[in-house]
Amino acid sequence: MAMLLIEAVAATGTTRPVQVFASDVDDRALEAGRAGVYAASIAEAISADRLERFFTKQGQKYKVTKQLRAAVVFSRQDLIADPPFRSLTWSVAATC
Repeated sequence: MAMLLIEAVAATGTTRPVQVFASDVDDRALEAGRAGVYAASIAEAISADRLERFFTKQGQKYKVTKQLRAAVVFSRQDLIADPPFRSLTWSVAATC
């Protein structure tokens, strides 16, 4: 998501900060996300352009660039115990 947003903002010719909030209840998953280190096999799933722009090769792994890492904030969130936006009320206005 962060890569797509960074690319979309760049395509507008403006400079705006991109911030994605990533949450999980699993602390190990959050630590893996924060580390931003991926197996070399991601090269099969990511275009060469994105791989070059958003990752640096470190041995047999790829690490996200500082730009991409700075765009994502990781936070522990248990959606069952502490649902987000619970005080938010929803309203739908019908227009004809």
